[in-house]
Amino acid sequence: MKLPLETWLNEYSLPPDARLAFQEAVICYKSGAYRTAVLFSYLGLAQVIRSCVLRAQRPASRSGGEWAQRLAKLRGCDRWDKQVFELTQMTAPNGIFDISAD
Repeated sequence: MKLPLETWLNEYSLPPDARLAFQEAVICYKSGAYRTAVLFSYLGLAQVIRSCVLRAQRPASRSGGEWAQRLAKLRGCDRWDKQVFELTQMTAPNGIFDISAD
């Protein structure tokens, strides 16, 4: 049985680490390890967000120095996941992502 997530993985170009995490999530889900599948899915999504931010232009609301510090934290291999979570929790007007409160 092919899961919708597997079809989605074939349609989109993802960073290698994210693709691997999603593939592991599929394996875990098919094996009945649902909680582990959720964790791997979360890790895959965090990798996608990390990759998008690292490729993005500096937002106008951020100074060059602050943006460089955030990117350095994302490039670090020990705490990048915490930095991704913090970036997704920031709200307007100082948020990284232009998402309304709705």
